[in-house]
Amino acid sequence: MSEPAFARLRGELEFRELPQGIVALAFDIGEAFEVDKLGREVLDAVRERVGISELVKQLADAYDARPDDVRRDLLAFLTDCADLGLVELSCQQS
Repeated sequence: MSEPAFARLRGELEFRELPQGIVALAFDIGEAFEVDKLGREVLDAVRERVGISELVKQLADAYDARPDDVRRDLLAFLTDCADLGLVELSCQQS
């Protein structure tokens, strides 16, 4: 299977910042998930339909990190989000 190039939210997602951290509310599946600042940044970019390659570049530049490390960690996070039903991954933009 090819590496995914795009991610999209599967439904509506809202964030609430609480004293304990950031909560992502996925209304379509009736779940809430704790995310950190970077997780929210990634999910906001997915909402804006930023491609994975572009997101890797943005994050690597912003955090002065190696693109290969960012790609690996980003794909792991997005795969976890897909497993939870938050996002869909694909090779083509939909």
